[in-house]
Amino acid sequence: QGTPEENLKTCRSAFRFFGGSDVGAIEIDDDVLKFIHSQIGGKAVVVEDVEEAYETATKMVIPRKCKWILMWSARQSLEATRRQAGITESHAVWYSYSRFPKVGAQFQEFIRGLGYQALNPGMMGFLANPLAALAGMGEHGRMSSPTITPKYGTTNRAMWALITDLPLLPTPPIDFGL
Repeated sequence: QGTPEENLKTCRSAFRFFGGSDVGAIEIDDDVLKFIHSQIGGKAVVVEDVEEAYETATKMVIPRKCKWILMWSARQSLEATRRQAGITESHAVWYSYSRFPKVGAQFQEFIRGLGYQALNPGMMGFLANPLAALAGMGEHGRMSSPTITPKYGTTNRAMWALITDLPLLPTPPIDFGL
């Protein structure tokens, strides 16, 4: 087992290999839990003192030992974004969103291969902007939903999250003057 800092560096490298852009981490506390929806797909989301995550017909259980959220983003093509109006925008948007499930699944298996759990709440399981801001990936802008990053602006299509028991060094929030 590596240190939390080494684990974060490993995750950052793997996410970039799989197609992600930025990577950040948050330690889960009671306030952070408020950004995870209490229900996903009609099932209650609860935290319990169990070793392994499990799901029943009525609930999804997050083990209390899963103390970290790993955030990542996938950029929208800058060239397609420059031609935002019309059919090319559809391609850029589609490609960005179509990558999320694939990269998330690949990374879940990567973490599982290291001997840890990685829970994927899906795009509707959490509030992405506050978590991304807490993870230091950007700031919440006034244009409603996107997290604006200092490196890529609004060309991040969305932020994604995995809940894990792999110890990670939290990345602090940033203020780049937005």
